[in-house]
Amino acid sequence: MMSSRDLKDTLKYVFIILAFALLGSACGSRSALQELIETDGRLHVKQDMCQANPLPTSKHKFKELLDQVVSKRKTGETGVYILEDGGGALAARGWLTRQAKESIDIQYFIFSGDHVGLIALQELIKASQRGVKVRLLVDDLLHDGDAQILLA
Repeated sequence: MMSSRDLKDTLKYVFIILAFALLGSACGSRSALQELIETDGRLHVKQDMCQANPLPTSKHKFKELLDQVVSKRKTGETGVYILEDGGGALAARGWLTRQAKESIDIQYFIFSGDHVGLIALQELIKASQRGVKVRLLVDDLLHDGDAQILLA
Protein backbone atom coordinates (compact mmCIF):
# COMPACT_ATOMS: atom_id res chain seq x y z
CA MET A 1 0.00 0.00 0.00
CA MET A 2 1.24 3.52 -0.83
CA SER A 3 1.99 5.90 1.97
CA SER A 4 0.23 9.25 1.90
CA ARG A 5 3.56 10.91 0.95
CA ASP A 6 4.03 8.51 -2.00
CA LEU A 7 0.46 9.12 -3.11
CA LYS A 8 0.95 12.88 -2.82
CA ASP A 9 4.17 12.71 -4.89
CA THR A 10 2.49 10.53 -7.52
CA LEU A 11 -0.49 12.89 -7.79
CA LYS A 12 1.90 15.83 -8.11
CA TYR A 13 3.63 14.23 -11.09
CA VAL A 14 0.33 13.21 -12.68
CA PHE A 15 -0.87 16.81 -12.34
CA ILE A 16 2.34 18.18 -13.90
CA ILE A 17 2.08 15.74 -16.83
CA LEU A 18 -1.60 16.63 -17.39
CA ALA A 19 -0.83 20.35 -17.18
CA PHE A 20 1.89 20.05 -19.82
CA ALA A 21 -0.37 17.90 -22.01
CA LEU A 22 -3.08 20.56 -21.85
CA LEU A 23 -0.55 23.32 -22.48
CA GLY A 24 0.86 21.41 -25.43
CA SER A 25 -2.56 20.88 -26.95
CA ALA A 26 -3.34 24.60 -26.67
CA CYS A 27 -0.07 25.70 -28.26
CA GLY A 28 1.02 25.77 -31.86
CA SER A 29 3.15 23.04 -33.34
CA ARG A 30 6.86 23.06 -34.10
CA SER A 31 6.04 24.70 -37.45
CA ALA A 32 4.83 27.67 -35.39
CA LEU A 33 8.44 28.89 -35.58
CA GLN A 34 7.40 30.21 -38.98
CA GLU A 35 5.07 32.61 -37.17
CA LEU A 36 8.14 34.59 -36.13
CA ILE A 37 8.74 36.78 -39.15
CA GLU A 38 11.80 38.84 -39.88
CA THR A 39 11.42 42.40 -41.08
CA ASP A 40 14.37 44.74 -41.65
CA GLY A 41 16.70 42.41 -39.74
CA ARG A 42 14.44 42.38 -36.66
CA LEU A 43 12.10 39.68 -35.47
CA HIS A 44 8.45 40.44 -34.85
CA VAL A 45 5.79 38.26 -33.31
CA LYS A 46 3.08 37.62 -35.87
CA GLN A 47 0.85 35.76 -33.44
CA ASP A 48 1.20 34.28 -29.96
CA MET A 49 2.84 30.86 -29.93
CA CYS A 50 0.47 29.71 -27.24
CA GLN A 51 -3.08 30.98 -27.18
CA ALA A 52 -3.52 29.48 -23.70
CA ASN A 53 -1.14 32.12 -22.29
CA PRO A 54 0.22 30.04 -19.40
CA LEU A 55 2.34 32.88 -18.04
CA PRO A 56 1.33 34.58 -14.81
CA THR A 57 0.20 38.17 -14.52
CA SER A 58 2.01 40.93 -12.66
CA LYS A 59 -0.08 40.14 -9.57
CA HIS A 60 1.40 36.65 -9.31
CA LYS A 61 3.34 35.38 -6.29
CA PHE A 62 6.59 35.86 -8.28
CA LYS A 63 6.27 39.57 -7.47
CA GLU A 64 6.48 38.78 -3.76
CA LEU A 65 9.46 36.46 -4.31
CA LEU A 66 11.25 39.03 -6.45
CA ASP A 67 10.66 41.70 -3.81
CA GLN A 68 12.23 39.41 -1.21
CA VAL A 69 15.31 38.78 -3.36
CA VAL A 70 15.70 42.48 -4.20
CA SER A 71 15.31 43.56 -0.56
CA LYS A 72 18.06 41.13 0.47
CA ARG A 73 20.31 42.53 -2.23
CA LYS A 74 19.78 46.07 -0.95
CA THR A 75 20.95 44.98 2.50
CA GLY A 76 24.09 43.35 1.07
CA GLU A 77 22.77 39.81 1.28
CA THR A 78 22.32 37.54 -1.68
CA GLY A 79 18.97 36.06 -2.58
CA VAL A 80 18.15 32.87 -4.40
CA TYR A 81 14.88 31.13 -5.09
CA ILE A 82 15.09 27.56 -6.35
CA LEU A 83 12.60 26.60 -9.04
CA GLU A 84 12.07 22.90 -8.55
CA ASP A 85 9.90 22.04 -11.54
CA GLY A 86 9.72 22.86 -15.23
CA GLY A 87 6.29 24.46 -15.09
CA GLY A 88 7.35 26.83 -12.34
CA ALA A 89 10.56 27.67 -14.20
CA LEU A 90 8.64 28.46 -17.40
CA ALA A 91 6.19 30.66 -15.52
CA ALA A 92 9.01 32.45 -13.68
CA ARG A 93 11.01 33.10 -16.86
CA GLY A 94 7.91 34.41 -18.62
CA TRP A 95 6.94 36.63 -15.71
CA LEU A 96 10.46 38.01 -15.27
CA THR A 97 10.75 38.67 -19.01
CA ARG A 98 7.47 40.57 -19.01
CA GLN A 99 8.55 42.64 -15.99
CA ALA A 100 11.98 43.58 -17.41
CA LYS A 101 12.43 47.29 -18.06
CA GLU A 102 16.11 47.76 -19.01
CA SER A 103 17.90 44.55 -19.93
CA ILE A 104 17.71 40.78 -19.96
CA ASP A 105 20.79 38.57 -19.93
CA ILE A 106 19.74 34.96 -20.25
CA GLN A 107 21.70 31.75 -20.73
CA TYR A 108 20.27 28.53 -22.12
CA PHE A 109 22.09 25.23 -22.00
CA ILE A 110 19.40 23.56 -24.09
CA PHE A 111 17.39 25.72 -26.47
CA SER A 112 14.98 24.03 -28.82
CA GLY A 113 12.09 24.89 -31.08
CA ASP A 114 9.59 23.06 -28.89
CA HIS A 115 6.67 24.76 -27.16
CA VAL A 116 8.76 25.99 -24.25
CA GLY A 117 11.47 27.36 -26.53
CA LEU A 118 8.92 29.11 -28.75
CA ILE A 119 7.15 30.70 -25.78
CA ALA A 120 10.49 31.85 -24.31
CA LEU A 121 11.66 33.25 -27.66
CA GLN A 122 8.36 35.03 -28.19
CA GLU A 123 8.56 36.70 -24.77
CA LEU A 124 12.17 37.80 -25.43
CA ILE A 125 11.15 39.31 -28.78
CA LYS A 126 8.26 41.18 -27.15
CA ALA A 127 10.64 42.50 -24.48
CA SER A 128 13.01 43.70 -27.19
CA GLN A 129 10.14 45.46 -28.94
CA ARG A 130 9.39 47.26 -25.65
CA GLY A 131 12.94 48.63 -25.74
CA VAL A 132 14.50 46.11 -23.34
CA LYS A 133 18.08 45.16 -24.29
CA VAL A 134 18.10 41.36 -24.69
CA ARG A 135 21.27 39.28 -24.70
CA LEU A 136 20.98 35.54 -25.20
CA LEU A 137 23.81 33.06 -24.60
CA VAL A 138 23.07 29.61 -26.01
CA ASP A 139 25.26 26.52 -25.72
CA ASP A 140 25.84 25.67 -29.38
CA LEU A 141 26.09 21.94 -28.71
CA LEU A 142 22.53 21.48 -27.50
CA HIS A 143 20.25 23.65 -29.57
CA ASP A 144 18.02 22.69 -32.44
CA GLY A 145 16.64 26.14 -33.21
CA ASP A 146 17.43 28.13 -36.32
CA ALA A 147 20.70 29.97 -35.61
CA GLN A 148 19.66 32.90 -37.81
CA ILE A 149 16.51 33.44 -35.75
CA LEU A 150 18.52 33.31 -32.52
CA LEU A 151 21.04 35.79 -33.95
CA ALA A 152 18.33 38.30 -34.86
